[in-house]
Amino acid sequence: MKDFELINGVKFRKHLNGGGLVAETAEVHESVFIDSKVIVGDFAYVDANVALYDNVAIYGQAVICNGSSIKGDTKIFGKAIIGQNVKLAGNVSIFEDAFVEDNVRIEGKVEIRGDTALSKDINISGYHLNITEV
Repeated sequence: MKDFELINGVKFRKHLNGGGLVAETAEVHESVFIDSKVIVGDFAYVDANVALYDNVAIYGQAVICNGSSIKGDTKIFGKAIIGQNVKLAGNVSIFEDAFVEDNVRIEGKVEIRGDTALSKDINISGYHLNITEV
């Protein structure tokens, strides 16, 4: 019995805390909760005390910092950086070189991309909201 799953030529292992899939090339702290449908691929980095739920996908060189909680159908990829204690829920896409600073809350159908940097301590809620290079 193999202890990994092969997806597009990359080995993924089930994370011990929640059972989600983590690529052998990604780095995920052992304290992270990764729900069974979550995928962390490529060279993504997920720091301590992060919780990933539902159908979340993290790819590329994305970085998720300490204490963040990400839910729903959220996708984070490219070189996106998610700061500490960020809360994401819904159908959020964050990619390219976007940077979401600490303590930000985003929910709904929101797309953040380009060189966008969202300041800390803000709340965004929207439907079909597209934020590019703010």
